[in-house]
Amino acid sequence: MSGFDDEEVGWMWWFAFLALVVWALSVVLGSTQSYNRAEWTHWVDEDGDCLTTRHEVLASESLITPTITDCRVVGGLWRDPYTDHLHANPSDLDIDHVVSLHEAHVSGGSLWSADRKRRYANDLQNPQHLVAT
Repeated sequence: MSGFDDEEVGWMWWFAFLALVVWALSVVLGSTQSYNRAEWTHWVDEDGDCLTTRHEVLASESLITPTITDCRVVGGLWRDPYTDHLHANPSDLDIDHVVSLHEAHVSGGSLWSADRKRRYANDLQNPQHLVAT
């Protein structure tokens, strides 16, 4: 015996169902906090070797030994993973987060600390996280 009558149990189930619906909507709709890209500090020199994250990605994805001058990748050869086009000028390339900063934000990243947002924006551990395109 639970100590609750049938009507009380019915109401408890109803409230549990409503709580589940509210939770599910919050997951589906994502963050209600507005996205501000400036909160996601990116292109930092995380390892102190003078190359920012952008240039680390360019250097690691170049199909040939990249040319680095004054802490910047100024030459190399890159294949765009989406178009299969080759690029020889790093200025022609963007570095994309495969899971965008905005998507991370609405999927729970809005609750992260500034340090965690910076680490996510500059994560080089997963070679598929940032791509030159």
